[in-house]
Amino acid sequence: ATEALASGSGSIDITTKGAIQAISDDAIDARVYGRGAITIATYGAISSGDDGIFLVAEQGGDLTVSILADISSEDEGLDINNGEQYPVSPLDTYIHNTQVQIDATVYGEDDGLNIDHRVGGTVGLVLGSNADIIGDSGAGADIELTIDGASLSLQGASGSIRGATEGAKLQTENGSILVQDIDLIQGDTGAGIYARSSGAAITIASIENVDSGSDWAIDVDARERVLGLAGPSTPGPDYDYTGGGADVSIQSVSVGNFRWRPEYA
Repeated sequence: ATEALASGSGSIDITTKGAIQAISDDAIDARVYGRGAITIATYGAISSGDDGIFLVAEQGGDLTVSILADISSEDEGLDINNGEQYPVSPLDTYIHNTQVQIDATVYGEDDGLNIDHRVGGTVGLVLGSNADIIGDSGAGADIELTIDGASLSLQGASGSIRGATEGAKLQTENGSILVQDIDLIQGDTGAGIYARSSGAAITIASIENVDSGSDWAIDVDARERVLGLAGPSTPGPDYDYTGGGADVSIQSVSVGNFRWRPEYA
């Protein structure tokens, strides 16, 4: 296994050539305790008893990840946390980008891919023709952006995303969501594509196949939402919806079960 730690504005740059196997730990564990960049490129297979790759930029940083060899893990295949410990708010002005390229199989017994982006900027995920992201008990790809206006794109030359719950679970706070040029996005107990933008545009285009075993193929909501008070029987936060919202565009997509609520788009 490989562990790399930096502090302050220090950066981490890791390129692997051969295979990495970790029995009970993360195969690659890279953390910046401050605001610094992390760059990872893998050319050798990874197997792990925990996360395949675990990345943290505690106060945010530009994160660039290229996965060019297979990952198999007993937790999350790829777990990325940008701004994990920073006390951010919707007024936060720190702008950092999370860019991920995958052209191999990324398998996690939980999620295949998890990205938690808590700073401004963008998250971009690009799939190559050999990309196959698999969440065996969780989502194929679970990506959440928590800062107002931070945008998300998921694009491919082809590739596939499959999950036991959602195929792709995508959430932003008034940030646009783009999903296009993917061969297959498939959920089982959850939607194939689950997208919530809280007031920004959602575009889904040129997907060869989107489906779910027992839920909607596509479940999207572009309504603007605000955090409300939980009801007496509600165990967690609830949301109230305002009259605001944005466009939803779904073009050139082959779907199974289909859910769309145009009155809220």
